[in-house]
Amino acid sequence: MAKNNKIGHDGVVRKVTGTGIEVVIESQSACTGCHAKSACGMADVKQKIITAEVPLFPVAPGEKVTVYARLNQAVFSVLLAYVIPVLIIIAFICLLLHLGAGETSAALGALGALVVYFILLYLNRKRIGRRIRFTVEKRA
Repeated sequence: MAKNNKIGHDGVVRKVTGTGIEVVIESQSACTGCHAKSACGMADVKQKIITAEVPLFPVAPGEKVTVYARLNQAVFSVLLAYVIPVLIIIAFICLLLHLGAGETSAALGALGALVVYFILLYLNRKRIGRRIRFTVEKRA
């Protein structure tokens, strides 16, 4: 759901701390709305825990809220998680093939570069986390 240049998901407050609140959201695949989902076994519902900033209004565990992230933060997340890794794979495969490596070596080299990229992401997770902020609003 998009609202005022924000992307939101409905959730339930799990825990309230002094530094933030934990909200459980359900991530659903497109199959969850299908009438035949039980027959094909493709139903995919996962629960994710999001830590959001403490709101200005009181919240309690079990309360229904909507978690929002600004659109530019969502785009930044997609770039880090999907676009850049794909570009790394393509670039390394092309580069290594151009340098004369075999296809298997090029693929393994690209996967190695991807491992290094994700390790760098992990090491910078706190700095990235400061850039991506979640807010909550009470659900109507």
